[in-house]
Amino acid sequence: MKLLLGNNALDYLFDPDIKSKWNRLAGQCQWATAFQQWEFISSWYQLYKDQYQPVLVLENQEGILTGVFPLAMDQKGWIIGAGADQAEYQVWIYQNENCLDFVHKAIQLLWNELPLNGIHLKYLPYSTPGLEFNSLRQWKNRTLLKTHPHPLLLADGEAMSRELGKKNKREKVNRLKRRGALNFERITDQNLFDHIIDDLITQCDFRKGAVYGNQLFSDDPFRKPFLIKLFQLGLLHVTLLKLDEEIIASNVGVMGNKWVHLQGINTHSPFQAKHSPGILHFLMLGQLLEKEGFEVFDLTPGADPYKSMLANQYQEAYELTIGHPLPILKRKWKQGINKWVKDGLKNKGYSDRFLKSSKANFIFKKQQWLHIIKQGPIFYFKKLLLNKNSSESGHLWKIEKNGGFDSVKQNGLNLEKNNLKDLLKYDPKGELVTKQAFLMDCMKRLEEGQQVYTYTKNNKLDFLVWLTHQPQSIIKKSNKLDIKTPSCLIYNFYYRVKGQNNGPLTLLAIKDCITHNLDKNILILSNQDYFQNKIEGFEIKPVLEV
Repeated sequence: MKLLLGNNALDYLFDPDIKSKWNRLAGQCQWATAFQQWEFISSWYQLYKDQYQPVLVLENQEGILTGVFPLAMDQKGWIIGAGADQAEYQVWIYQNENCLDFVHKAIQLLWNELPLNGIHLKYLPYSTPGLEFNSLRQWKNRTLLKTHPHPLLLADGEAMSRELGKKNKREKVNRLKRRGALNFERITDQNLFDHIIDDLITQCDFRKGAVYGNQLFSDDPFRKPFLIKLFQLGLLHVTLLKLDEEIIASNVGVMGNKWVHLQGINTHSPFQAKHSPGILHFLMLGQLLEKEGFEVFDLTPGADPYKSMLANQYQEAYELTIGHPLPILKRKWKQGINKWVKDGLKNKGYSDRFLKSSKANFIFKKQQWLHIIKQGPIFYFKKLLLNKNSSESGHLWKIEKNGGFDSVKQNGLNLEKNNLKDLLKYDPKGELVTKQAFLMDCMKRLEEGQQVYTYTKNNKLDFLVWLTHQPQSIIKKSNKLDIKTPSCLIYNFYYRVKGQNNGPLTLLAIKDCITHNLDKNILILSNQDYFQNKIEGFEIKPVLEV
């Protein structure tokens, strides 16, 4: 057995004879996944070698490669599986199931030879042998093994067809078809994948940023080229659900051993969220996978509600942490307390979904308050005062059409309409809300059918305004107002630079909104007083104080 680090590991990996030996061993290993293939490991090592030090533990018997443990050391001194969070499963590969001695010696070698803080592997597959090393006296107090639910969708075309045929799914499909041509596509052409990947990344970062506060691709510039490389190597299964030319759902998953893994990119458009395009896409994907000879769509470990909705089989996956005795003891205590509290709440009738939602909401609010505290109380009250003019209360104005429409189409601001890339350019520095809170608010409004008009400058979101075709849902005292249909409301103005004269900017933006809604009665909700000015061809009159 030997340990290779850094460039020595890379030199070994790219030896001309190693690829075939490695993949032959991975093919013999019943618990190995696509994330242990030579193509995946070598591509990740090569791209991320400056962020993670390659670490390889190897075993050879009589000149034959019999064991490989592909790892990496992060910048905090932790050993993790090669691939980091892009490798859904991080595990050793061995020639047979009798790998306890290999695992024990490999971990002992790492512990003795490297200045590490610990070892963390998330996740190990259900069928992984050798985990009993944690009962050995040497590791018993240094090891924490945690189980996670692992939902699977077994490829069953008939079951997927029955699910799609249910009334609620059928109605959603029919509603989408009435809006345009609905097509489910498998992408196998490299040029086409290169053409669409930026749109998929935008949808992914927008939703992940809103729900989890993570923008995977914005935060990691190597993630996109890594996926492109995996597609070139034939390791990605890519499908789209399109409405005309609009991508409304997608899945980019790593594939191997007759499995497709929900790991890479999965998205759905906020503009069509009420039709559940993500769920429809997964069901259509289940039909396709059976036709293509795949056996399992791996929904990956976790208890997300949509996974439980789709899963037709469950396994367990493992999270392995090896460290110094005291930190491990603290982790075990924390895990035990969390389980005790969770079980107690469940006994009182609280569901897993409620508990997960409550935890996410607590973290969301915690980050929001930390953001405000970091910038200080003076900043907070100053911003409250400046933001008052863009609130959803104030005066209601109505645009009277006094002339032709041609003049309105000139000298506008050329706003972008419903551009997710622009929303991702929001800068939370100097603002009251975090980026996650901002994106969450935007996502909810878009899912409700509202429209957003944006203007960017120097690669930052400089201005936005919202428009809704349901004014009654926003306007307080709407019962006192005779709102004719069709009508739309322009409201909730955002300015990156506040405290200056934003009147000209706002009037130009309103021109663009009018241009897109010439057949509507247009209302404006704002505290600003410069709406007393006229837009050429139109006149803005106060209607109601809201």
